[in-house]
Amino acid sequence: MNSGIDKEKYTFSQIGIFDTLGYLEYQNSSQLLDVVNRARRTPALKFTKALDQNIPVFILEPPTRTDAMMRLVGRVKKARLKFRSFNPFEDMRLSAPFAMEQVSKSLGVIVPILSSDEKDADIHNIRAAFVAGLAYGLEKKLLLIQNDGGPAPLDVRDFVQTYRNFTQIDEFVHDFAFEFYELKGSAVREEIENKNFLADLRLGDPMAENEDSTLSQYYLRTDEFHRAMRGEVNLIVGRKGTGKTALFLQLVSRFSQNNKNIVVDLHPEAFQLLKLKDDVLSYLAEGAQSHLITAP
Repeated sequence: MNSGIDKEKYTFSQIGIFDTLGYLEYQNSSQLLDVVNRARRTPALKFTKALDQNIPVFILEPPTRTDAMMRLVGRVKKARLKFRSFNPFEDMRLSAPFAMEQVSKSLGVIVPILSSDEKDADIHNIRAAFVAGLAYGLEKKLLLIQNDGGPAPLDVRDFVQTYRNFTQIDEFVHDFAFEFYELKGSAVREEIENKNFLADLRLGDPMAENEDSTLSQYYLRTDEFHRAMRGEVNLIVGRKGTGKTALFLQLVSRFSQNNKNIVVDLHPEAFQLLKLKDDVLSYLAEGAQSHLITAP
């Protein structure tokens, strides 16, 4: 890294990949030449992870939730692809070990690339190139997409897919899902040798959404959970990280176990709330529609 350029220092600190791997600095061409001459061959980083059969897709989310991103996530859900994600709103920096772990235990990886005029595009696109390179090198099913507003980074330009409208995003996800399920059907379960208690210890993912299938195994049923189950509360608020999403997922799981219940698990993505409103209003009389719309 050129230590004389402040922008590079800021970018490196925001990306989070290279400071966890390590890097060398230089100030001029002579120092750069010396760094290259002293470079030595180092062994590749070793990481062996069993495939996550329950949540086999990893998505690298951009720093802004645009209409295109909501459409992408909505289509992934509609294709019934269980996914984990890196969310910049939850974790400001992407560490190299986390990226390698997530990609290595995935069957499929989805990476959107931002146009140069979008917020924090340079930071996200470097992360995207790193994650896409990992997926390509580990022979994962990769969906790398961008809109036609800007060129992709040079190192991933040969296998990026470009869209101009939402219909093309739908087609990309459809093709990805079709090939993904074929790959999943032929995937071999890899078992990791148990080393010791500490080596196998997991403290969970920072995002409850990423542990939807395993959260019930260690979820602590608090008083808030039991009150919500009894119907004593209708609204749950709290600071970030206090367990709102985990509580929501567990309530959905518990109520869904009763065949008498119809549970609508809604997230404000891909215009789901607008569609629900249209569907509900279509079954109501004019007076009931007015009451529903004006009710707090």
